[in-house]
Amino acid sequence: MSEKNFGAMNDAEFEEMLAEGIESSLPSEEVVELVSPWHKSVKRVLWGFALTLLDLQFLYLQYILPATGFFMLLFGLRALRKENKFFSAAYVLAWVRSVYFFSTLIINASAMHSDIYESNFMWVLAYINVLFTLATVYCFVFGFRGVLQKTGGEDGAKWLNKLAVWYTVFAVAAVISIQSTLIALAFMVCFVFIVVGIARVSRSLSWAGYAITPAKVRVSDKCLCAAVLGTVALGIALVYFFGAKYPMKWQAEENVHSAEAREVMAELEALGFPKDILADLTEEEILACRGAKSVYVESGEHALNDGRTVEYKYEENGIVHIKKYREYDVHELVMTQVIVSLPSEGVHIRSRLRVFHHFRFKEEAEYYGTELLDIVPLYYDEWRKTSDISGRVLYDGENTYTSPYYSLDETSVPGFFSLEPHIRAAFSLHKEGTNKRGYVSYEVTGIREKPYDSLIQVIFVHRTDKFTYPLKGSKDIFNTASEHTGFRKVQCMFTYYPELNEKE
Repeated sequence: MSEKNFGAMNDAEFEEMLAEGIESSLPSEEVVELVSPWHKSVKRVLWGFALTLLDLQFLYLQYILPATGFFMLLFGLRALRKENKFFSAAYVLAWVRSVYFFSTLIINASAMHSDIYESNFMWVLAYINVLFTLATVYCFVFGFRGVLQKTGGEDGAKWLNKLAVWYTVFAVAAVISIQSTLIALAFMVCFVFIVVGIARVSRSLSWAGYAITPAKVRVSDKCLCAAVLGTVALGIALVYFFGAKYPMKWQAEENVHSAEAREVMAELEALGFPKDILADLTEEEILACRGAKSVYVESGEHALNDGRTVEYKYEENGIVHIKKYREYDVHELVMTQVIVSLPSEGVHIRSRLRVFHHFRFKEEAEYYGTELLDIVPLYYDEWRKTSDISGRVLYDGENTYTSPYYSLDETSVPGFFSLEPHIRAAFSLHKEGTNKRGYVSYEVTGIREKPYDSLIQVIFVHRTDKFTYPLKGSKDIFNTASEHTGFRKVQCMFTYYPELNEKE
């Protein structure tokens, strides 16, 4: 600027020019990060806070982003931990939270992970993790405020206070499960503004000359990251190897029945009850069929393999049409439904039935860990359940071995018009042995003088993928009405006609 122009300036123009000159002389943020470990470390912590909050359910980002966030937290607080006791406490808490998070990645490789997460112990840990998250944030806030007090820049503390308040409100909203897209967007916008404000305060301290000496470390950030990821990968491999199947309680069975049970078995066999299925029943289930009047049996074979695609050509109105369908050379699974009509008990009960849903592998199928028998039972419609649900899984070796199901539950699943009762039996087959099979049984009575015809649906769910992450067991498929990647389902449906099948 020429001396003439400089002299023509008023005071306001001079001050504006001076401010622009000072601002233009400040280093860029990239330069600040290179020469200021303080700003670089704070920026890592802020990124860590942001990434650990994200839960994007696609492309495994729900695992990748939080994992990256925890590494950023650890690396940032690692450098700051010697600055004051609050940063040191935040570093310890970040490690605790990281161990919890990476442990969940390992648990996800187990077929039982849904049951593990639903346990009281894991619920308590989840709430403790929320408290530790708040403690980490508050320790960071107090540590940062200590730095501001030391440098005389306490005006920037307002952004730190806002961060503490934001996390407190967010934690409360998470605990009480507030679900609203608008509220979530409002939270995100506020968080971005707060983080940007704290980053500016941190950068201003670096411009003012505030510097730290990062704590000395024996292991570099890259080596630490590799060690943690290697441990997690090893844990996932071990848990998958030992936990891809449901734990079953196999034990040899002595097929010794009382004289009364043998007599009932003879009567049932004479009425048409399949002998091989009859041999699988317990003493109590056999005796529950005393006085049987009739036996209804329906059986069918089903394929669990992919089969092959076959083309069928036909001509219609001079046009050649091609239809494709699946053809199966092997049908591995046999599903059989047996309904035993029993004597009525009481003048108000016309019909009483004992129902057996049985499956058997007649051929070995490709097997990757877990199975599910999902039944829409007879008591869905015109009948009332009048006994506990029983059942078990069996296979043949040197002896006959049996085990209870891993889980045998009743639940309600949304149907077309209302909730449907379902019996869900989850299990794993034994690796060795032959003639693998199982069944579910219950008793019902008619709720009308003359029950209507009733539909029974049985769905068998078979896992087909060797490895998926997180590992999904057959028990985790809640609604078997739709298709699920990594599983094949087969179903049999039949109608029970009381007037035709019940003999007086």
